[in-house]
Amino acid sequence: MYATTGAHVGQSLGFQDNANFTYAFSDSKITVNSLRLPVNLLYTYRIDPKFKVFGGAGPYIAKNLSGTEKGNFSGDSTNNYNNSFTYRFKNTISINGNASQATLGQSNVASLDIGVDILLGFQYKKFQVSGAWMRGFQRQYHTNYVNMGNQLWNFTLGYIIFGHEPKPRL
Repeated sequence: MYATTGAHVGQSLGFQDNANFTYAFSDSKITVNSLRLPVNLLYTYRIDPKFKVFGGAGPYIAKNLSGTEKGNFSGDSTNNYNNSFTYRFKNTISINGNASQATLGQSNVASLDIGVDILLGFQYKKFQVSGAWMRGFQRQYHTNYVNMGNQLWNFTLGYIIFGHEPKPRL
């Protein structure tokens, strides 16, 4: 499945290791596009001939493809006078495991994500509705102050095109 995930990152006193700055704050939104392959073991329980519920769990692997990080960077300089500044940035994400420094134009995420998902759903005739919780085990984005991984909810609405339901035997 194609998935778009994201996060809001607020880092106070981030990115500045300079005595001339008394305050620095980065506020950004990260969006990552990926291809995700879940492999789930499902258990289905038929309530009646037209309605059934199902649940399952299993691992997934995801390949990150692209993304953006955009936001604001604010700070106060204490040279001989107070000088406040704010500027906006919009970076294209690079797919590598290096540390990110968004204010210098370096926004990076890991290439792969591996994790587990748990799902529940129901089916009425050929329509399916399901919800899944996914938790990644890999560090996806990091700076000197932040380490982030994936944890998300996924909701799916589907229609079964191929295949047929076997009739229950009496």
